[in-house]
Amino acid sequence: MRVLVTGMGGELGTRVAQLLEERDEVSEIAGFDIWPPRRRLRRSEFHRIEPHDQERITEFVHDFAPEIVIHYGVYEPDSRLGGREAAEASEACTVHVLTAAAETGRLERLAVRSACPWCRSRRWPIRRSCSSPRRTRPGRWSRR
Repeated sequence: MRVLVTGMGGELGTRVAQLLEERDEVSEIAGFDIWPPRRRLRRSEFHRIEPHDQERITEFVHDFAPEIVIHYGVYEPDSRLGGREAAEASEACTVHVLTAAAETGRLERLAVRSACPWCRSRRWPIRRSCSSPRRTRPGRWSRR
């Protein structure tokens, strides 16, 4: 299996790549992010690509032709990017990667990290649309 991991530089993306490296049925692992992986990866191929760089993402995904895409290229607002910048980067990365992966004709499986927890923030520049628990005050959760 050829597995593409977007967001490979983040905590989750790095850990998923490490777990994939332990599996014998995974023949190749490649991924990209704005930042390098947070831990040592032995078998994974990492590329530093900006989420808005459609040309590089498309070329990278077409050349790799993944059978599985694990899409963790979802950027948290006010972590390393501001709120609006994180939303734009997440959308751009998602559109570019999934379009290119579909164009290869080899994509069999897809796992996507949800951005749902961030739509609850008042600073997040998109409308609330999920029904997941919302923190109303420290230690309290409610549904909207």
